[in-house]
Formats: sequence, structure tokens, C-alpha cells
Amino acid sequence: MSTNRRRVFAILFVVLTLTATMPVGAVSGGSPGSTHSATTNGDVSVDHPPVLLKARAVQTVGDLSASSRQLESAKRLALDRLNGSLAAHRDPVRVEDFRAIVNDSIAVAALSQFERTDQADGARNATALILAANNRTAHRIVRDGRRALKRVEGNVSHGAE
Repeated sequence: MSTNRRRVFAILFVVLTLTATMPVGAVSGGSPGSTHSATTNGDVSVDHPPVLLKARAVQTVGDLSASSRQLESAKRLALDRLNGSLAAHRDPVRVEDFRAIVNDSIAVAALSQFERTDQADGARNATALILAANNRTAHRIVRDGRRALKRVEGNVSHGAE
């Protein structure tokens, strides 16, 4: 079994395990301690790892009903790009390749085709999950960068001597 395939199965195992143990509730939104609640998706909190948020988005997109060839094509494109993005995760938060975020943006653009249909709410829910996942990933990348900078800060030359 290839390394990529093992990684995908490991991520799926984590997703399935987390999904099975999650309580059903509203998606939380706003700042920590906030009482604001977003109804982005009925059973996944934005506090969950990005890989789980994206997996839930894949499920949500898969549940969309496409009433035309154009919508079916958009749904297929979104699913293909989201699955590619999921496969690019090296852990529940970080991605191996930033093309994962490009894949997500293409998926979101494809989902916009559902805007004036009876499936718009589902497409919006999937989009919100994707955006929340990428927001968490971006915050982690910035935090990792700051930590790395602090480790090497004393070794960096600040000009010619």
C-alpha cells in the first residue's frame, strides 16, 4: 500500500472516529465565550479539526440534489476538488501542499452554481465548513511560522557588520 493511500486511510479513520463521538448540536461561531451561534451545519462545530470540517463538507456536497447537467457538473467538480484537498492533509490541521487551498477555492466557486436553487442552503453550509477549515489551517500556519521565527531570532543577522 502506498504512503499516500495509507495517509488517506489514516485521515479517514480519524474523521470517522471523531464523527462517531461528536455530539449533535449547532455550529458555534464568534469568539471564545461568545453566545453567538451560527447554524452553518447541524452536527459539526467549527472547533473541530479542519480535516473533519472538510470531510463534513464532502458529505454535505454529496447530499446536494443536482437538477441539471450544469449542477451535476458543479457538484462533481466540488467533490473532486474537496477530496483532493482532504488527501493533501498531513495531519488534522496542516496541509502538505497549498494547492489544497486552491482546490477548496475551486470547490467553493463550483458550489456557487447552487445559489439560486432549492439546494442553496446546503451549498452555503458546505462553503462555511470549507472556509472554517481553511481559516483554522491558516491560523496554524501563522502560529507555526511565529514559533519558528522565535527559535531562530537570535541567529538572524540584522544588517551588515
